[in-house]
Parts: sequence; C-alpha cells; structure tokens
Amino acid sequence: MNSANQNSLINPLVDHELTSRNYTQWRKLLVEAEIMTLEETLQLTEQALTAAYRTLLVMRYRQYNSQQLLDAIDEQAITWSVELPHEYQQGAICY
Repeated sequence: MNSANQNSLINPLVDHELTSRNYTQWRKLLVEAEIMTLEETLQLTEQALTAAYRTLLVMRYRQYNSQQLLDAIDEQAITWSVELPHEYQQGAICY
C-alpha cells in the first residue's frame, strides 16, 4: 500500500482517537512508550500533549499493514461519507 493510501486510513483512526480528549490516558501511554517522563508530560499544554499523542498514534499505525488498519477501523466503528459526483450516484445505487 502506498503512503497516500495508508494515510487515508490512518488519519480517520487518529482523528477518532483524539476526540476522546483523555489527557490522563495519553500521558500514561506516552510514558509507557518511553517517549517522555511523567513530569515532562505534565508540563505540556493540552495542544502540545495532543501533538505528541497524535505523533505516537501515527507512528504506531504506520507499522500496520492495510488489513490491520481496516480491522482497527472496524473495531472502532469509524465511518465516513463519500461524495460521489452526480453522474456516478445512479450507478452506485444500481450496483
């Protein structure tokens, strides 16, 4: 899977996980991943903590193959809409 296709699967996963705004859990995961100490995470602003956690998630999901990414999307019940041009809508409906 090329990088652009992989990113199109990773970004919804990461965005979905970031909606929880569970800063305590994020700090814990950053410490467990040995990226920062607890003291360092406590000094981060919410914006900086979000950026650090986003980076952790992206790097984790980049190690997944396409099937693992699709499975993760299914597990988290992530959905998104697809906008089809009008000329393709009827064909999609018929299919």
